[in-house]
Amino acid sequence: LRYSHAGRAMRAIAASPHTAPLVGIDVKHYSALAFATGGALAAVAGILLSSFIGINPTIGAAFTVKALIVIVMGGIGHVMGGLIAALILGLAETMAALLLDPGLVTVINFAIFSIVLLWRPQGLFSGGSRTGTPLRIPKYTPAILALVALLFVPYLANTYWLSLAINILMYIALATGWAFFSGPTRYVSLAASAFFGIGAYSIAVLAPDYSYPVALLAAAMIALVLSAFVGLATLRLSGMYFVIFTFGLASLVSATVTWWEFNVARKAGWHLFLSITTTHIYYQLLALCAAIVALWIVRDRSRMGFALTTLGADETVARQIGINTVALKIGTFVVSSVVMALAGAILA
Repeated sequence: LRYSHAGRAMRAIAASPHTAPLVGIDVKHYSALAFATGGALAAVAGILLSSFIGINPTIGAAFTVKALIVIVMGGIGHVMGGLIAALILGLAETMAALLLDPGLVTVINFAIFSIVLLWRPQGLFSGGSRTGTPLRIPKYTPAILALVALLFVPYLANTYWLSLAINILMYIALATGWAFFSGPTRYVSLAASAFFGIGAYSIAVLAPDYSYPVALLAAAMIALVLSAFVGLATLRLSGMYFVIFTFGLASLVSATVTWWEFNVARKAGWHLFLSITTTHIYYQLLALCAAIVALWIVRDRSRMGFALTTLGADETVARQIGINTVALKIGTFVVSSVVMALAGAILA
């Protein structure tokens, strides 16, 4: 409908059947093609339905009524609107049959249909007509809905899927935290493992003797101080110097912890026994991911985001137009490092 010649002709006829012939469109031909295509699709739907429901002469009546409701609710002529309306009504029908009473399915569908028409007489989408205003979905609505859906994962998932979700959230936090700094600045940081380990060992050492929140705060503060020091020491330079230093930092932290375990703690590895459940870990990681993504969105819509874009494109030019590139790089590097440390602390 959108990209083929026949589809454009059909849309032109739908918009103005009297004007379409003036630009060389054969109205009868394309109207017949549209009707035949719709009939073929309806036949395919009948074939699929016949595989799991009983067949009788009035089998199509109920589905025809539902189809009309979907078309009007979505916005006549709007394909995506019809798809969204179908999903809404289908989910409502299934949940009503599951949670309430199968006999109320039709009532609930018509109730939803009535509410939508009272709210938007033209349907959810106007279908390109001249009357009514198309529904405008806010940019971040899908992300907010996804976040709300993720809140229910621990109640719906078994142990395996919950563990898988925790691993996914961990990598989201680490990747987003890393890209928060390295993405706009073009500086490649190889210190992610160092800060992840610092967070984990902070919990291992402090949580048994102090409360878990105190250990979590300590992990964030240690990462903040260390990343600020690294930033001050290296981010005044550029390019390969920073990459080499962060690589050395990861090795330095690893060697220091290994020496401390062998000579001071007298043991290798730690076992933690805390009142933290898998569900708690999931929600903490989800909050961390939501926080870093939200912070990224806010940053990119601010002066700081524009300054980072300029810095990433040409750092020399950024300095010449008055941007404090050192403070900008250190600030984003600190945030990135704290996120990685918190991910390690939560996973510990």
